[in-house]
Amino acid sequence: MYSQQGMTLLEVLIGVLLIGIAAVSWLSLQAVLWQQTSYVYARQQAMNYAQAYIENLYTLDLASLPTKATEQYTNQGIVFSLQAQSHPATSVLYQQVDVQVTWSDAQAQTHQVGLTIYLQAYQPLISATYSNFATQQPQVATLIQNKGY
Repeated sequence: MYSQQGMTLLEVLIGVLLIGIAAVSWLSLQAVLWQQTSYVYARQQAMNYAQAYIENLYTLDLASLPTKATEQYTNQGIVFSLQAQSHPATSVLYQQVDVQVTWSDAQAQTHQVGLTIYLQAYQPLISATYSNFATQQPQVATLIQNKGY
């Protein structure tokens, strides 16, 4: 009778093959997760740039809003291109501004996010105890609409 001790070469090759398949699967999963994480990060950066541009509009009067604007930002090797356009006011009370930020990922796919804002000049309600309306500065109210692309 033969007693079997140790592993045969075939068993070792099958074990190495199974470990190799598992390692390749794990690495491909990690690559997909990294791509998704980088997309989410880039999208958040694009939203931050659009919101920062809108925040700068708060300092301007409605009459002095730029009709078109283009800016570029670079963050961790990604180039973000911001384009803003203010539409002619249909009323003296508000004006629409569209902001779009585009970028390309590592696979050369172009993505974009957009915000539409309605800037409105108004006088805030003043309590009856305040009678001097001449010293009140016009305020700017906004409604932000997130456009998902």
